[in-house]
Amino acid sequence: MLRMTGAIAFMWLVVGVLAASGSNAMGPLVEFVFDDGQPSMPQAEFGEQLTDVERSGLNDLAAASTVRISARTCDGFQLGSGFVADGSLFTNRHLVAGATELKVDQPISPVLTLVDRRASGLDLAIGDPVGSRSLEFASMNPEVGSTVAMAGHAGGGRTLLVEGTVQLFDDGAAWGVGGPVMLIDGSTTGGFSGGPVFDRDGRVVGVLQGYSPTVDLTIAIPVESVVDWAASDDDADVVEC
Repeated sequence: MLRMTGAIAFMWLVVGVLAASGSNAMGPLVEFVFDDGQPSMPQAEFGEQLTDVERSGLNDLAAASTVRISARTCDGFQLGSGFVADGSLFTNRHLVAGATELKVDQPISPVLTLVDRRASGLDLAIGDPVGSRSLEFASMNPEVGSTVAMAGHAGGGRTLLVEGTVQLFDDGAAWGVGGPVMLIDGSTTGGFSGGPVFDRDGRVVGVLQGYSPTVDLTIAIPVESVVDWAASDDDADVVEC
């Protein structure tokens, strides 16, 4: 689950975690309160839409690289996504924290593995790579207005690709999470948690984390935060249920 950080006491905003549970394909929802009415979100100008060739290439890349993750955790049975980059598997911490049973696979050739759960304010977990196509991280965060594509195993099923535009970057505390966040227009759903956000060249520019139906924005951890976190030495045990 996404956890509250800091003193958040203001207007109503509902943020959905992009993990699908066994009984609810949309996954759990967490309510956050803010202080001055409905959010007024700046709308970035749309970048140039993906061409048919770019969209086809990203669809193929997403299908070859995005793994499906299932975990039995303190919150019950969770389904989500992950991907391999720079020799490690990346996913969301809320998918695997406290897991007593964990399975990482693609639709074919399931592989059992245990994810190294790293203690951090960021909703990230890292582990040994599985047999999927390795991706490349972008060298910097995308610009506001950039066109991106979000990949994940919707409802724990096949990989889907959702096109969107980077709207803004914000302090994650305003959204109940640690670290900075990237907000993208485009509706994702349960099972996208931990999936990659691609730029139009197929490089990873973020990791999917949640969705706000109130403002119809998807929340992702930007790539610069992901890379800095992966290089840090903040390993710690996670207490099982």
